[in-house]
Amino acid sequence: MQTIEGYVRFQHGGWYVGESGVQVYGVIALWQQGFSPEEIQSSFPAISLKDVYGTILYYLEHREQMDAFFREQDALFQQKKAESEAQDPAFYAEMRERIARFREREGQGRAS
Repeated sequence: MQTIEGYVRFQHGGWYVGESGVQVYGVIALWQQGFSPEEIQSSFPAISLKDVYGTILYYLEHREQMDAFFREQDALFQQKKAESEAQDPAFYAEMRERIARFREREGQGRAS
């Protein structure tokens, strides 16, 4: 099922900008972090500046429903992440360690 609401559409369980594959969540997350619509558009070349403004407007007009949807998606992500880590905790521990070592090396490299 596809529902089109101006500049956004609900399809396959998610909200997307226009006919693109760009998720509304990505646009709104950047906007909430203080990025301008122009900066957001340059991050997503598949959508126009008009699409970015339309997406923000749709979000503002439907803030409660969109925020509830985003919270549900975040909770689902956290659940799947926990399930995945529970299946192979040693792998995730090793990855966290490797990432920490990489960040430490990169941080030392910039300080030199």
